[in-house]
Amino acid sequence: MLQFLNVFRKRIKFADGSYIEWCDRETLKYHEDGRYCLVWVDFFENRFFGGGRLIHSDSIKNWIISGSDKEIAISENERSEIVKKAKQYYEIRKITYRVS
Repeated sequence: MLQFLNVFRKRIKFADGSYIEWCDRETLKYHEDGRYCLVWVDFFENRFFGGGRLIHSDSIKNWIISGSDKEIAISENERSEIVKKAKQYYEIRKITYRVS
């Protein structure tokens, strides 16, 4: 697929098989190994005709096992990896971001 089309895709896949997809205006959903977590994002304005996204790293707390309601705590290393991939998601889509 042409690289410039990545800007319009809702789902971005990574080499390790994980992926992030846009869920709604304030949520990204990160999938990995049959589990997922939700990442809260917010808008911020940084120029007259546009803005960016604020990734709330503190919202990344629990894995949800796909197909069940079971939750497992996310470690600090896992949280860092998820934030790193959320950054890549916005870089690929050419959207400015910050992390809080």
